[in-house]
Amino acid sequence: MARGLRDPTTEQHWRHHLAAWRQSGLTVRAYCRAEGLSEPSFYSWRRTLSPCRTSANRVTQPAKPARATPASAFVPVRLVDPPAVTSPVEVVLRGGRLLRVTDGFSASTLRDLVAVLEDLPC
Repeated sequence: MARGLRDPTTEQHWRHHLAAWRQSGLTVRAYCRAEGLSEPSFYSWRRTLSPCRTSANRVTQPAKPARATPASAFVPVRLVDPPAVTSPVEVVLRGGRLLRVTDGFSASTLRDLVAVLEDLPC
């Protein structure tokens, strides 16, 4: 085809793809890959069909398409009060030995432990 003349069918094909790409929010590379298009051809036709062409055949910077915003980049968070911190209970054994017991320690286990440590009959 002579230089400067375009096939209307091919031009319509690329106009369709350029409009679809703008709506897709995809990068040119991703769109071309998904549609099976040549990336260099895409850029060439985008330049050729750009409404921003000047009489000197220069292309001004076309507006970039808006990128698709992910549905949500946030995850729900539930704040809870931190567990109450209690000081351990200290039990002083014979001979000055110290036994520290934290909250929730079983009373029966504590009795058995003290009996063993103090060498008391159970």
